[in-house]
Amino acid sequence: MEKASSGAIPARIIIITLFLGVALFVALGMARLLLGLPLKYFLIPGYLVVLLLLPFSDRTFISIAFDSGGWPPVR
Repeated sequence: MEKASSGAIPARIIIITLFLGVALFVALGMARLLLGLPLKYFLIPGYLVVLLLLPFSDRTFISIAFDSGGWPPVR
């Protein structure tokens, strides 16, 4: 990613972001299990946030993000 962004995103930032994301989603998963909340209460807001932020992102980063998330790249 650091190479793809020409150094705009340092490797340390990627690692910290990944760590925080995993920690957040493990906590949300535990809360979901303990409270018995439906999965749609977590998925729908997440997808809405992603779709709302698309116009403010660079096309290169959108393609990388969707590809790494399992979605087809935006062309």
